[in-house]
Amino acid sequence: MSEQDDTNSGKGVNMGQKGYFGYLKHTLKYEGELLDPLDCTWAKWDVDLLGGYYDFIRQNISDDLSTDGYQLGVRLAQHIGHRLTPARTSIYLDGSPPDQKAKAHSERAINRHKTIKEIDVLLEKVKKNSEAGKWTAKTVVKSITKKLASIFRMSPDFTRTFLDGLRSVFSDVVICEGEADTHIAQSITKNPPMLLSLASISFGWQCRRIAIYWVIARSLFC
Repeated sequence: MSEQDDTNSGKGVNMGQKGYFGYLKHTLKYEGELLDPLDCTWAKWDVDLLGGYYDFIRQNISDDLSTDGYQLGVRLAQHIGHRLTPARTSIYLDGSPPDQKAKAHSERAINRHKTIKEIDVLLEKVKKNSEAGKWTAKTVVKSITKKLASIFRMSPDFTRTFLDGLRSVFSDVVICEGEADTHIAQSITKNPPMLLSLASISFGWQCRRIAIYWVIARSLFC
């Protein structure tokens, strides 16, 4: 993809790669030549796996409930490997929450429990409608689907085999002490010219952070 592929005014960032070059050019006022970071042969990629590919993991499990952890790990590793060279890529996953994140994790657990109760109520409504020969409104079904997605978590056993699948393709798979994005950001702060962060460029919510790191690296090496 070239610089011309994006016409973002800089007032807002489009989702994904289409907003990437526009954000560099219009918002960060970067005036150098812009190349796709994936074309840089020197780049080392750090991937925040759950931050960038959470939806991929959840969707694959949702589409095929028979998928085991190892199969999913291999499938995701191959998906990432189509874009990033395994030898130059490190995969990072969130570990146990650090002290400062303990409260947030506790709150999420409480919210998850509350959501499960809400799902039970909606499922009971679907059951009663079915027994009465009535259709359930589409909004109810959508609400159940959305709530189920929001509470998705991988069990420890599933995660262990999932990591084995990832390591069949990527040798450098790291479980962080705390959150992966924090670990990656700290690494970049220590040595910005040599490291780029990729939660996944195709996921727009991290486009700004990736763009900033890319400006640092591009100005020194490409």
